[in-house]
Amino acid sequence: MLTKQKELLLANKLATFGEVAISMVHELRQPLTALKGMTQAVMQNPEDLECLADFKAVVPQELDRLINLLESLLKLGQVPEHSLETVDLNHLLQRISRLFASRCLTRQIKIVEKFSNRSEIQADPDQLSQVFINLIVNAIQAMPNGGGLKICTAKKDRMIVVTIADTGSGIRKENVKKIFQPFFSGKKNGLGLGLALVEKIIKYHHGTITVKSKVGKGTEFTIKLPTKQASGVSNHIRT
Repeated sequence: MLTKQKELLLANKLATFGEVAISMVHELRQPLTALKGMTQAVMQNPEDLECLADFKAVVPQELDRLINLLESLLKLGQVPEHSLETVDLNHLLQRISRLFASRCLTRQIKIVEKFSNRSEIQADPDQLSQVFINLIVNAIQAMPNGGGLKICTAKKDRMIVVTIADTGSGIRKENVKKIFQPFFSGKKNGLGLGLALVEKIIKYHHGTITVKSKVGKGTEFTIKLPTKQASGVSNHIRT
């Protein structure tokens, strides 16, 4: 019985790896195909000024896209080692919320904040900032016609619970389980690496992240992180 379970687990891991590999090839192929096409066009028509202008416009963009993709893959593959420190999640979230206040005002998005009395944890503030910024940007993009953005913390047992919720377009039921998979994206030009990295950072902090969503109603992310007293994280996050 145990052997069959191990075989099933291995099969699932291999299937996931295969899906990621296929997606990665697809993402890399697009800019490379564009670069190849533009290069061939210039070689065939070296004196065509319009062709040269297109080359100058397209090639830098596609190269930037390749670089961004490779950098995102590198970040996904390893989380850099950092010294941890005491982080007040309330203060961190308030600071990040202020960064988006003007954008939300312009888009008629109302920010509602509700914070617990104590929210200190042992964490890397830069990495957690990356997590919260990613989730808030996604929430704002899901509400092009305005709406509500809720940012909350609460203390439950020996955990700090962070909730980031929007009243946006929502995620289809069949896609909810896929959103943390590398290269899965509901956005037209999304790389699908942001939430995969978010989940990895949270796991490195001995936390969990879950999502609930309903099409047309909105999406809610819930992050649970151990309090400073309960934290089992060492003084360093290692790759």
